[in-house]
Amino acid sequence: MLNITYYYVEQLVRPETGWDRQMVQNCENYNGGFQDKAQAEKHLQAEKSGWEDFLAEQKQTDEIKRLQAVADWRIVEEVVTFAHVSEYMYSDVRAYEIIKVISDKTIEIRAMDVSHSCEDLEFSPGGFVGHYHNQRDQKVTYKADPDAPTFRIRRKKGSVEKWVSGSSRFGLTTEPYAFHDFNF
Repeated sequence: MLNITYYYVEQLVRPETGWDRQMVQNCENYNGGFQDKAQAEKHLQAEKSGWEDFLAEQKQTDEIKRLQAVADWRIVEEVVTFAHVSEYMYSDVRAYEIIKVISDKTIEIRAMDVSHSCEDLEFSPGGFVGHYHNQRDQKVTYKADPDAPTFRIRRKKGSVEKWVSGSSRFGLTTEPYAFHDFNF
């Protein structure tokens, strides 16, 4: 298992609605979190400054003054445990389990025994054979396969969640994930 710490910026604008997590746009990290606390602090300052500038441009009503008084920001730390890896191939995805963390740049993984079922999917004939319309709803079962060979993958430079082995691309997951494209 691999533990990674993420930092999230939360904003309290209205106490009656509670804290609101600010998702970072175009962020490839888990749930839009930062892996560097300094980046999270920089984002917090930008969010705070933007909100204060917005309120300063408004007509200063009692509600605007209340919003200025109650607004608050904080950084929340969350440790995420990744126990699995998915290999992304064209339209299929294979599931693996993390066996051993060698270093912060290398992990050892092993393929899982995966079974895909198209039994409950909507099928319409046509084309070469037909088409499954709701294949994202396929039932998948996962089982550890202690007899499967293990191999190592390395972290891609600049990203904690993207890993490679040769030309194969992998991504960390908290739960096993596999997908079979029945239409391909």
